[in-house]
Amino acid sequence: GMAYETTYGNAKELVYAFYEGLEFIDTTTAILSFALSFFGIYVRFRLSQYRVNGPKMLINLFTASLAVGLFYVIGFFIVTEGEVDSFASMGASVAINIAMIGLNKKYFDNRKHLFVN
Repeated sequence: GMAYETTYGNAKELVYAFYEGLEFIDTTTAILSFALSFFGIYVRFRLSQYRVNGPKMLINLFTASLAVGLFYVIGFFIVTEGEVDSFASMGASVAINIAMIGLNKKYFDNRKHLFVN
């Protein structure tokens, strides 16, 4: 809608014209994120049913999310040649994923006896 309109035209088209390859990075990341959302729902049911592989699936979900995040950060950095200021927030997102993997691993290792189904 109008949120993307500027006095110079469509802002999205201008950004993608200026940063060639960014549209591919955005589209691929969106598709992968959409797939991760379905995987997240599956993992939620594995955990709620106390399945043996539930905690491992959660770690896999965070690892896949980390991989998608790294793909985006690296692709974004390459396409923009490091010119964009939001790189720090993207890096923080990757760091949070790494922390979540470690914290959840420790959390579920302490509760391994609950996941026996």
